[in-house]
Amino acid sequence: MVISATGARGASTGSGPTTARLRERCRETVTARQDDVIALSHSLHAEPELACEEHRSAKKIADLVEGAGFRVERGVCGLPTAFSATAGSGGLVIGICAEYDALPGIGTSYRRSIP
Repeated sequence: MVISATGARGASTGSGPTTARLRERCRETVTARQDDVIALSHSLHAEPELACEEHRSAKKIADLVEGAGFRVERGVCGLPTAFSATAGSGGLVIGICAEYDALPGIGTSYRRSIP
């Protein structure tokens, strides 16, 4: 999964939003989406899928970011469980690359820290 958001540069040059305002916008966005992300986390944990078999999980994540306004391309790089999600335009690019899967006989190998 690759998620990227692009926007105008200039946070430190005075030609764009201030760094403080960008941080506040990020905080507001995360807070607004918090319940959806926590529900997604619980759903993924409840249905662990092994490597390259994360079809339900990939769909859930892609649907969530698509619902948030990202353009989603599914099946990237020839992998049915991979997707790329993009929003915005401009010089500043933020990318998130995540990889996860369950382990055979164990399920999810991480300890949940989200209630």
